[in-house]
Amino acid sequence: MRMYPVAPLIGRETIETVKLGDVIVPPGVTLFINILTVHRNKELWGDRAHVFDPDRFDPALYDAKKQQPFSYIPFGGGPRNCIGYKYGMFAMKIMVTQVLRKYQLSTPLTPTDSLRLSFAVTLKVGTGHSICVKRRANVVL
Repeated sequence: MRMYPVAPLIGRETIETVKLGDVIVPPGVTLFINILTVHRNKELWGDRAHVFDPDRFDPALYDAKKQQPFSYIPFGGGPRNCIGYKYGMFAMKIMVTQVLRKYQLSTPLTPTDSLRLSFAVTLKVGTGHSICVKRRANVVL
């Protein structure tokens, strides 16, 4: 969800004057936040920002207090985040564990392959999915 967030862009309307660096934004302006870019920003994620590394979220290996609070926002952030956030995370964990219990997943793609992405309301792979699914041996269904 960091490398390929479901919703790559979110919009927010200012309700009061906001200063963003040297720019003053008046109330009533719609701002778009590019989550895909935030999640790959080297200032927030280091030189390996473009690399998928699940250990980034291991509390034993990384200090969450040093991380910027809105550097990881796959469901938006603040009071207007996605209302389905907790349900989505819970459902995803259940589905992933059930699939991985019964099947081995792989892909012919390598980390150096560049994916062509399709921006719409949700982020999609523009070239289709390349995945191999193999039933695990000795699995009770």
